[in-house]
Amino acid sequence: MAAPVLSKALLILREKKGITLLQRLSSGSFILGLFMAFMLKHPTYHYPRLFFAVGFLGAYTTFSTFSFESLQLLQNGRPLLSLTYVISSAVLGVSSAWFGFTLGRFF
Repeated sequence: MAAPVLSKALLILREKKGITLLQRLSSGSFILGLFMAFMLKHPTYHYPRLFFAVGFLGAYTTFSTFSFESLQLLQNGRPLLSLTYVISSAVLGVSSAWFGFTLGRFF
């Protein structure tokens, strides 16, 4: 049941360029997980970590754009697609961060 809905959602989002944001959110989460695991093993100054983790990756993933795209889907009468987009973004983001963190512990 969920697979056909998700594949349709991804198709529609790809047409509207939303898939690029989904890819950016997941890759940013992966990089953040990787970076934070590395920083735990190799602590350094606080400011470079803040600059990269909060500044660079925060700008890269742009949560406000994700929120606006979700709202647009709702306003365009696509509540199921909006819900699928929100849930898949959260699941993919957390999974990517976990995978990056797990991988980063080996460096």
